[in-house]
Formats: sequence, structure tokens, C-alpha cells
Amino acid sequence: MVAVVSAWQLPKVVEYLQLQALLWWADLPAVWGFYLLYWGIFEKWLWTWSLFRFIRLVRVPDLRGEWVGQGVSSYDDGGGKPTPYDMRLTIRQEWTRCSVQMETGHSRSDSTIAAVLVAHGGRPRLSYEYQNQPGAHAEGTMHAHPGMTRLEMIDETHLEGEYYTGRDRRSYGTMSLTKRAARGSHGRRPQSRRA
Repeated sequence: MVAVVSAWQLPKVVEYLQLQALLWWADLPAVWGFYLLYWGIFEKWLWTWSLFRFIRLVRVPDLRGEWVGQGVSSYDDGGGKPTPYDMRLTIRQEWTRCSVQMETGHSRSDSTIAAVLVAHGGRPRLSYEYQNQPGAHAEGTMHAHPGMTRLEMIDETHLEGEYYTGRDRRSYGTMSLTKRAARGSHGRRPQSRRA
């Protein structure tokens, strides 16, 4: 509010001081101010509009929302078979920023850095590093660890990929996720920060 009032009064101040020759310099910050305003609006909301995808101004897919599915880990619980488990992925995204949180029955992971990669001719991919924290009821052998996940966007409602963990756990696995319909969508497909 102070900035708006200041910008409004600036020409009067310049005229009073008889510095009309410098008026264009005084107006320069207003241009940057509007630029930052419009950038912020686009970054947060407008990038999801289909018009900008139609004119190819935006190529980043909209992955925001909740994804549910199953992972299969190389961890052997003694039965000699891979270990399947249910998971829920929550993606928070803006045009140039993204963060990912994953929850399973035994742990929670938060991304430390995330990126949506859009390659020419290929499917979009979500790639992120994470820090995993075991829950209170996790097995004694499970402890906090870093890891890396790469997910490929099969279509607007399916992600598939793989992950691997840090050197102390040395496990890896696959993930398959489906986007959960937004509440109140009545069956319609929902619209799709460095962490």
C-alpha cells in the first residue's frame, strides 16, 4: 500500500523539485515492480491455465496433488522375496518450484531438492533427492537415510519409476502411483520449490 501511494506521488515530487529530466529514471522501478508482481501471479496460478499450454509458453506438467500407489523394495525380510508396501505421495508445485513428501506405513520422506524435467521427445520426469525419517513403530533395522527417486509421467494420472537409498541401507526399488481425484471433482480429472 505504501509502495502504491509512493509511486502515485512520485511524479508530483519530481515536478516540485524541477527534476523532470530524471522522471524516466524515477519510473524505472515501477516497471520492475509490475514485472515482479506479474511474475509472482504467473508463478503461483496462471502457469496452470490451459491457454498457456496451448500456445506452448508452459511445458511443465501440473503434478500438484496427492498420488497413491505401491512400491516394491529390494529389502529382504527373510522370505527371499521383494517387499511390497503402500505409499502416498504429496506434490506441491509452482511453475519453477516443486517439493515432494512421501508417506508409508513405516516412514516419511521429504524432498531436499526436486525438479520436473521436460525433455524433447520424451515423457516428463520428476526427479528428487529426499531425506527419510522412520516412524515410531518402524523396525529396529530402519534408520534415517538419504535417497534419490526418478518418476516418469506415463499419462496425466500415472507416475512410474524407481528409487535408491544411501550407502548405509543400499536398497532400491520401484514405484507405481495413480493421481487421486480432487475432492468435489465428481470424477473429473483434477487440474494438474526446489524443496
